[in-house]
Amino acid sequence: MDLQDRDVVNLDRKRNIATGPTSQIGEIKKAIQLRFPGYEFWISDDGFECELLREGGKWQVGRIRLKLEFIPDEPDSPLDELRSDLDI
Repeated sequence: MDLQDRDVVNLDRKRNIATGPTSQIGEIKKAIQLRFPGYEFWISDDGFECELLREGGKWQVGRIRLKLEFIPDEPDSPLDELRSDLDI
């Protein structure tokens, strides 16, 4: 699940690079930018141009970026939305 800048996560204090255990995704992105000056393009939607060489392959031109993503322990059921619409 893609995360938006205003989404909030609660992390173990030792693992959160932003301040406190609860942070907005935008705050985490800013903390990454502060820790790695000049590398803000790593977390931009566009990423940055690069070349990739896979083992046994040839060079490919493309883009690279880091992505913050949430993976729920219990995935949403496709029926959840229907149930909420029907007030079940």
